[in-house]
Amino acid sequence: MTPHPGTPPESPRSSPRNLLAVVGTDTGVGKTVVAAGLIHGLRRAGLKVAAFKPVETGLVNGRLPGGLADWQRLAAVSDQNPDSCLGQSFALPAAPLAAAREAGREICLSDLTEQLQALADHRDLVVVEGAGGLCVPFAQDLLWADVIGQWSPECLVVGRLGLGTLNHTLLTLDHLRRREIPVAGVILNTVDTQGEETGQTPGLIEEFGACSVCAVIPPGGDSPPDVARLLKSTGLIGRLTSRYKND
Repeated sequence: MTPHPGTPPESPRSSPRNLLAVVGTDTGVGKTVVAAGLIHGLRRAGLKVAAFKPVETGLVNGRLPGGLADWQRLAAVSDQNPDSCLGQSFALPAAPLAAAREAGREICLSDLTEQLQALADHRDLVVVEGAGGLCVPFAQDLLWADVIGQWSPECLVVGRLGLGTLNHTLLTLDHLRRREIPVAGVILNTVDTQGEETGQTPGLIEEFGACSVCAVIPPGGDSPPDVARLLKSTGLIGRLTSRYKND
């Protein structure tokens, strides 16, 4: 019998609990910038941290023609075998399910869960970066939000600081809360030309989203060390270190 859309299949093992998912409000909002900076800062604070990109699209043989793939940027700041950072990759730059279908392949959630568990078994924390926003089709009958619901990580929401961010961010927060998924906070990334309205954006997100905006990444401050320093100055690195450090 075909499962109802949004119903995750059973996994052979329970999901680890030392997970933090970097969730975007859309594609191209700077999830990798935040994830890499977060990993850099947490490692400097003494945590054993790994990165996991379950699926990345737009790659040829796991590589981005003419540049570094997201998973390679994450692997560069982590303490793991680089090959363990990526689950599956596809050539079509599209939603994971669309890219997998174009390639005539399937995305096996149980295999990805096994990879994730193997990383989590030997780390204080695994930072997971998804693809696109919560309602991106991820695998057969599953949105990315369904996968997060099964893995049950704490989530850090990343959005671009610009027109439209209020709507996208508040919808993302609402969707996570409806699924009872904990939210660590919101980070806004300055990737677009700013208008006069953006000065009020962080405050309105906090007011209507009942969630702290942990940081606003300024233009040009997107290297892992720069982001790590910013997140440390706001207290986020310290809070996460206290929460996930294994003595």
